[in-house]
Amino acid sequence: MPFNPSDENSVTRLREAMDWSKKKSKPFREHYIRMLEEYVGPYYGDSHSRFNVPINMLKMSVDIYQRSLTARNPRALVTTKNRAIRPQAKELQIATNEVIREVALHRTLREAVKQALFSIGVIKVGITAQSMGEAQNYLFDAGQPFADFVLFDDWLHDMTARRFEEVSWCGNRYRLPYDHVMECPMFDEAAKQKLRKSDGGGYQPLFDDAEHSSALSQGNDMGREEYEDHVDLWDIWLPRENLVVTLADDSDVPPLNVIEWDGPERGPYHLLYFSSVPGNLMPSPPISHLFDLHDLINKLFVKMGDQAGRQKTITLATLAASNDGTAEAIRKAEDGSVVSVQNPEAAKEFRWGGVDQMNAGFWIQLLQRFSYMAGNLDVLGGLSQQADTATQEQILKSASSGLVADMQDRVVEFTRNVVTDITWWVYHDPVTTMPLVMQLDGYDRDIPYQWGPDRREAPFFDFNFNIQPYSMQAMGPAERLTAIMKIIGEAIMPAVQTGQAQINWQELIGLIAEYADLPELHTIVSGGPNPMMLAQMMQRGGGGGGQMPKPPQTTRNYVRKNVPGGGTQASRDNVMSQQMMSGGKAAVSPQQLAAAGR
Repeated sequence: MPFNPSDENSVTRLREAMDWSKKKSKPFREHYIRMLEEYVGPYYGDSHSRFNVPINMLKMSVDIYQRSLTARNPRALVTTKNRAIRPQAKELQIATNEVIREVALHRTLREAVKQALFSIGVIKVGITAQSMGEAQNYLFDAGQPFADFVLFDDWLHDMTARRFEEVSWCGNRYRLPYDHVMECPMFDEAAKQKLRKSDGGGYQPLFDDAEHSSALSQGNDMGREEYEDHVDLWDIWLPRENLVVTLADDSDVPPLNVIEWDGPERGPYHLLYFSSVPGNLMPSPPISHLFDLHDLINKLFVKMGDQAGRQKTITLATLAASNDGTAEAIRKAEDGSVVSVQNPEAAKEFRWGGVDQMNAGFWIQLLQRFSYMAGNLDVLGGLSQQADTATQEQILKSASSGLVADMQDRVVEFTRNVVTDITWWVYHDPVTTMPLVMQLDGYDRDIPYQWGPDRREAPFFDFNFNIQPYSMQAMGPAERLTAIMKIIGEAIMPAVQTGQAQINWQELIGLIAEYADLPELHTIVSGGPNPMMLAQMMQRGGGGGGQMPKPPQTTRNYVRKNVPGGGTQASRDNVMSQQMMSGGKAAVSPQQLAAAGR
């Protein structure tokens, strides 16, 4: 039966469905808060981390994953097969990238990716109503598209669904200033009369005996003072009815607003998760599979610290040695001095306590298991040498990156959908005119122009746009330089040496700089090749790719070295772990030590 806002039974049934899904989502929210508490550690605000976290493996993992998945602002690439409207596609690309920059999409994506590592990432995309303005977020402008991060604490969906495409409803909770809501014309006047101000406690958990993630820094004090009064509201999207219903958190208040969704077909919400569970909408987040190892590593490390604190070294002496002054003489003696005693065995040094070697060896193995379970974290994060040469190290890094390739694909697809919806709103804005600039061949400066509704001559999907977010992974100066030199050696120089003067060099360099996100290329190559320089380079280089000629004869010497103290960190850890777990006995042969040091 379609939702009827005037029908009390329809509203009651929707609220009952929300309450049931709240209860079913409770375990997931409790696990989410528990992992967040361990992520921030015991010294963050009012955190309730049960133990000390001297080795915070969760934080290190999240930081490395996040850097591998989304380190920079995405940029939209808009193309079309229709040559006649390619200039319009270029203009739309410039406009979309400008909006992406203005709404700081990279920060929203980083928050969504981080939350997806613990649970599920949610981004809400739409256009800010004229009557809302900056009421919810001071970065929101009336009439401008927005992409807003939704906390898992404030997210609710139909828990009866097995896939997101099957949900009957989903939505998020948010807060607005009470005075703004009362003055806003888009909310029903009769419903506003029943609204009650929040109790001043800020965002509250969905359950009485639960916690909101904001309590980690704000605490659970219900007497917090706010600068202005607020109201808690819900936006609920009904996909089948194609409606967005705005409800107050109070169950006795009628719907404040019901509007028809006139945006993209996917609706206002986009979900990101990495490990789906067949037949279940809730995913199995990556951090949940690392949590127990992190917990064990820290418990054991704290235990070894306590053992080290109890360690002591004392000298035991016989009663005779104490009476004749032998023990006192030994105690006062300096290093290297001579002490005359009648019986050297009358006083001996004993050591009590200290770190258990079996525990220490086991702890080292736990670190290796954690890195293994996390996808070779040492290589992904560049934490330690894993190979003997730079080439081998690069091969290992590429192979390890393959373990997070699925995560990267999911983030790219998620970002593509978000960017596509932002582009949809930008293109369908019937009012806003944006001041933009464009680079044109033959001009040494940017050309400003006004981009408005009059420049959008065809329906959005008639353009057959391919909107592809790229340049999201981190690229340091060394990597950028390597990429530039590779492009010059493999693409540009062979064309120069073969005399292919018909190449449009400005267009080629422009495309390479744009697709590879390397604007530095514009300053490296300008115009066509210089014939004199080309001749000199070919005379010096001989071969293709601009490389120097190799000497006619080469001599290679293969020298094998055994360096027990060298090698990779993993090899040294394995040797140390075996020694410790054997109780200090020679469980490792000299050949194993040498092999580990190679």
